[in-house]
Amino acid sequence: MVTKLVESNHYHVWTDALHARQLSTETSNRWDRGTYVRWTILTAWIALEISCQDALEDDSISYSFKKNVDNAIKLKKLPPLDWGKGIWQEVITVQDLRKDVVHRFPSESNVFPDDSVAETTIKVIRNAIKDIYKHCGKDYPKWVEDDCDEG
Repeated sequence: MVTKLVESNHYHVWTDALHARQLSTETSNRWDRGTYVRWTILTAWIALEISCQDALEDDSISYSFKKNVDNAIKLKKLPPLDWGKGIWQEVITVQDLRKDVVHRFPSESNVFPDDSVAETTIKVIRNAIKDIYKHCGKDYPKWVEDDCDEG
């Protein structure tokens, strides 16, 4: 096992998401698995929001995420993101999962999601973080490459 050097709050949030994902694969208890998958969704989303804030140099990005990201991109005179396909369409899917967990009355599938939902969430958010930095002409943070947690 390699010791991690977590040097930023953003990386700390990312390791929380990785830890939650790992725990979701290790439990056979569906109640615990649901908790860990929901934790993965929430913390990975936070990592995306703060990465967008950092890449776009705009601390107002969080509430009304899509609208605020679009506004920040427009202010920077960058080409708009395509929310209708590719990684940003997948981000909207993850955002809907997050909204189900935070704002809506959950259905049984929201309360007891399969651990594959945590895996997919990590992949989508990782790719979106890389993409937003690339879109802004910046290097993405190295911590987003971290994909392991021993649980």
